[in-house]
Amino acid sequence: MGLPSRIASHYQLIAWGASWGPLSLGAQPWRVLTAIFVHNGLAHLLANLFFLWLVGKTTERMIGSGAFAFVYLASGIIGETLTLASFPEALSCGASGALFGITGTLIACLLRKDFAAVSWPRTRLLFLGGIVAISIYGAAGDRYVNNLAHLGGLIAGLCFGAVLTHKASEPARTRKVIFLTTVVVLLTTTLWIRYHNGYVVPLGFAAQAVADNRLNDAERYADLVLQKHPSDEEANVVLGDIYVRQEDYSRAERPLQRATAADPNNRSALYLLGVVYLRTGRVQDALDITTKLIQIGAVGVKERELFADAVKAKGEFDLAGDQYLHLQRYDDAIDAFRAALLRNPNDIRSKRGLVAAYRANGMNPQADALEKTLPPDEKDSVRQPTQM
Repeated sequence: MGLPSRIASHYQLIAWGASWGPLSLGAQPWRVLTAIFVHNGLAHLLANLFFLWLVGKTTERMIGSGAFAFVYLASGIIGETLTLASFPEALSCGASGALFGITGTLIACLLRKDFAAVSWPRTRLLFLGGIVAISIYGAAGDRYVNNLAHLGGLIAGLCFGAVLTHKASEPARTRKVIFLTTVVVLLTTTLWIRYHNGYVVPLGFAAQAVADNRLNDAERYADLVLQKHPSDEEANVVLGDIYVRQEDYSRAERPLQRATAADPNNRSALYLLGVVYLRTGRVQDALDITTKLIQIGAVGVKERELFADAVKAKGEFDLAGDQYLHLQRYDDAIDAFRAALLRNPNDIRSKRGLVAAYRANGMNPQADALEKTLPPDEKDSVRQPTQM
């Protein structure tokens, strides 16, 4: 999970065991546990490893290995469960909830004046509290950071720490009671969440049906969700995607607009809406969508392709050729640069682009012939495609 430099796709994260409401609230409840061990790229993994090194060893020495494992897993599960309760369609992964849990336990231990096993200077308590506060505050408002899991894990850890450090006549029995109580509460809470948020479960079947190209089945599953929640963001995106795949653009527009009304920065909905606009001849609207995608940092291959197709439809053939060249769609680049040269046969920039496209496509004789028409100082120049 950490080796790829890029962030993993949703499909990869789900395959690895991330928590997603339509699956976690359905037939795969084990995801609230496996999600704790799934990380989204090297930076995510290294940050959590550093945090674990910072507080983990000390906490384990203070409460013991068995209690440490329990607090870690229980806090992580509690964080994922709270996420399902509040954001049942969110894709969630990472050990942050578990790490905040052991951090909360460590804080509770350091607050106990009579807790003899303290191995950290008590002056570090303020430092630790500052790290926690900065982490939670810094993630506030970031839709890609599961702050709810952080808070849930922290509160759970504080509670566990307070109980574990309490002087009990029978410590072993106390720990058994904590374990059983936690299990009962989690099971009861999960059933309650499943009852209230179970409407998202058909989305899991819809996603699989889309992957299998069973679009009629996918539409039926998405409709099941929309019957209960007509403004559901994910179901509207799925329905819009189905209609775009069926090239039924008039029906696709409305659910996609509902999705963007719920979240103006929903990348999937914006991209699909851009496709709808382009296919229905609203080129400027499609370009406005690509501008929005660039502003929110959505500049993957499909977004670049949408931009290239939109500027080509607007008649900016040289810019489209640049994009196709960058995307390694050499036939499309050749067509775009040829169109630019039909409009202006003396356009040196488009000639250079066409030479580059010819060579990239293995058409060296055509490239050599065209290169001879360039001015001497242009022949050896290398085409650098314009970046989106």
